[in-house]
Amino acid sequence: MKKIVSFLLITAIMLSVIPFSSVVFASDTTPLSLKSFQDGELFDSLALQNGTMTMAELEKSTLSESDVPSFVDRSFLEENDSVKRLKNKEEELNALVYQNKDGTLSKMMFSENIKFKDETGKIKDKSNRLEFNSATSSYVNPDNDVNVRLPKKVSSNAPISVTYDEYKIDIMPNGADADGVKVENTVRYDGVFGQGTQLVYTPLFSGIKEDIILNSLPSDNEFEFTVDANGLELVCIDGEYVLTDTNGDVKAYFGELVIYDSNGTEGTGAVNAVQNENGSILYTITVDDSFLQTASYPVTVDPAVLYTATSDIVDSEIKSGSTSMNPSSSRIIIGKTSASDSPRRMIIKLPSAANYVINRIDETEELISVKYYMYCQNNASTPIPMLFAYRMTESWGSTSTSVSNTLFSAYNASDAGVVTISASSSYSYVGIELKAIFSAWKNGSPNYGIMLKSINESSANYMYVRTMEYSTAERRPYVVVRYSENFSQTPTAGVSDKGLYRISTTETTKRYITRTQSSSSHIPSVQGLIN
Repeated sequence: MKKIVSFLLITAIMLSVIPFSSVVFASDTTPLSLKSFQDGELFDSLALQNGTMTMAELEKSTLSESDVPSFVDRSFLEENDSVKRLKNKEEELNALVYQNKDGTLSKMMFSENIKFKDETGKIKDKSNRLEFNSATSSYVNPDNDVNVRLPKKVSSNAPISVTYDEYKIDIMPNGADADGVKVENTVRYDGVFGQGTQLVYTPLFSGIKEDIILNSLPSDNEFEFTVDANGLELVCIDGEYVLTDTNGDVKAYFGELVIYDSNGTEGTGAVNAVQNENGSILYTITVDDSFLQTASYPVTVDPAVLYTATSDIVDSEIKSGSTSMNPSSSRIIIGKTSASDSPRRMIIKLPSAANYVINRIDETEELISVKYYMYCQNNASTPIPMLFAYRMTESWGSTSTSVSNTLFSAYNASDAGVVTISASSSYSYVGIELKAIFSAWKNGSPNYGIMLKSINESSANYMYVRTMEYSTAERRPYVVVRYSENFSQTPTAGVSDKGLYRISTTETTKRYITRTQSSSSHIPSVQGLIN
């Protein structure tokens, strides 16, 4: 169970889309000219009826602004030579598909749903845009099915609330009333817990993030909230507080405290939750006073996040010599922060991407690349020169906070991915190739996830990585599967259900055309046979 200081609404949204193939038939009496089939434009007009562009169109195309959602970095798409979004190929609510200039396709897979179905049944891209609703005197996020309401003035009569379907959670800080100040897509409440304190709320695609900002030493190191769970029951499972419905299914959970100062020094603290007879929950955050006395301000209590239950990216930090695992932080460390520090590694599970490659990429398609992109900062003074990705050989629980003492060394180095990383004082995206690992899974190796480690763990060098818990959607990790719609080299009669475009008459006449893949590039060629 992910542990984060948060009030979490767990939802699962699934949309099934049945793929279909596009097949064009020619009449027995229609003359078929091999020369005409070899013409690229004629072939494209016949074969690429599935929403993709012809090669001639791709050469002249540039990426339209309407094809770039707010949560995607346009520069990445341009570097990837993506020129057209193919919404008809986006079968999942957590995925985008683009056609690239060379004719290949790139499927971007995110850690959560980035689209939703509105009240009319239309699928739309999510956005964390806030607007003021005069009827409720609050800031709301209209472009989402997980509805956040941030009151213009927070008080006991106007709490922060999050609603999805029949589930609603109200959050009331037990402090002073405060006016909300909208800053871009956040709302800040000053002075709720005393002078120099701020509460900052940010809507997320699947919930809300809460930051307690301490700009100076606070008068109290305890911060209390009253939570109205509206019928959900507080349960402690393996030391973690969760909210369950009448069937015992987990719908929300509270988590571990994550604290750091302006220098990045991590603090300690505790959380406690108690449900009263009337169903309300007293949720208390305690920050270690000794840390507050020596911290560099401002201090951030980070984050409080609402997550969907079925995340498509699971990430965590493990440390040499430790059986504990930290799956909750918005920031993970890879490497050693000092000579006395034990090496830290990052472990990842990519269930949705793995399922797609293993079960959907077949003989009619060619897997070109699988890259994991993470938003990271390589320490400027002691950077990691190179990062390795290994296929793990031991299972671990996606929501567990403890691991076996052998997990740290449970990896196979024969199919590793590797990336060279430049030192930087700022964050940027880095992509590491995982094709060999995914191919091993596809060929039958068990999928226990991926381990990221520094090339040199004997000396102090480290990097920070933003995880799936990070509040800004544009800075969370994602996977890009690049593939081509490859086609059989041997013409056969019949209709393919995997995107094999064929002009065919009957088995006896053997008149058909098959799109094939050139061995030297991703530009389609045509193979014809006429009897």
